[in-house]
Amino acid sequence: MLQRSSARYVLAIYLTDLVLTLFALPMARWLRVTIPWGQPLTEEGVALYWPMFVLAAVIWSLAFASFKAYDPQRFAHAVDEAQTVVAAIAVSILAFAGALYFSYRGLSRLLYVYFAVVDVLLCLGARMVWRRLMQARQASRQRGVLIIGCGPVGQRVARLLEPCAWMGIGVVGYLDDDPDKLGQLVDRHRVLGTLDQARKVIAQNHVEEVVIALPMDVHGRLVNLVASLQELPVNIKVVPDYSEMAYFRTTFEQLAGIPLIGLKEPVIGPIDRIVKRGFDILISALGLIALAPLFVLIALLVKWSSPGPVIYRSRRLG
Repeated sequence: MLQRSSARYVLAIYLTDLVLTLFALPMARWLRVTIPWGQPLTEEGVALYWPMFVLAAVIWSLAFASFKAYDPQRFAHAVDEAQTVVAAIAVSILAFAGALYFSYRGLSRLLYVYFAVVDVLLCLGARMVWRRLMQARQASRQRGVLIIGCGPVGQRVARLLEPCAWMGIGVVGYLDDDPDKLGQLVDRHRVLGTLDQARKVIAQNHVEEVVIALPMDVHGRLVNLVASLQELPVNIKVVPDYSEMAYFRTTFEQLAGIPLIGLKEPVIGPIDRIVKRGFDILISALGLIALAPLFVLIALLVKWSSPGPVIYRSRRLG
């Protein structure tokens, strides 16, 4: 649902981030030359070469992807999106500085600060503009979502979809067989009819998406309900009511065409684990290099102030 609504938006945001990041680099150089702060500049201190731009494009793409900055789920909440962008840029700046330390070491350190600030402002500003443009574009092209089942699961789906209104996704109402709920407002959305009236309600409200959020004890009706909606031009999704058994995060995969829902999976996926491990090694190596003089001084002070080896070693059980 979110993927289809934001596919072009994701591509536009990615290209915008990339262009603005590459633009922020010469902009930071201009600021470093214009503002008379920091150490006296040398030619090497503000020299920009084309490999720097290639390296920046690669690092930013990997960092934003690892932070899931282009995940449609992030777009729903502007605050979450902004926090993700800032975190991804911060990590990218550190990795970029570390990579240039071994190649173009003379680049001004203050230039990195300007680069980070300009990049954050440009990327966040561009995303705000894109959000407004998409909101204006989708105002007249709302995609109606009908939720079948207005129990706790259905109400949760409706609440999760509310921040997605700017993407053109709107809940038209519920369907439920409880006679006490018919025609009533449930969490700001009206119960429009029973499950048997699904085809009629879909036609009357121009529904494009149907989300089935029935409790487990009535899933027996699921097959007949889906069969009755197959001929209609709507997308059908099912929310399994396994929320009480999901401990960390659920995953979905197929085994020879059989859908499998993982209720307990590793918090960090294999790709994220590789990225995290590479980042840990890079930052640790840079930290050890930067702090090596301090470690030598501490070792000398330890040796001078007390007998025995500088590094204490002892065997332990456990």
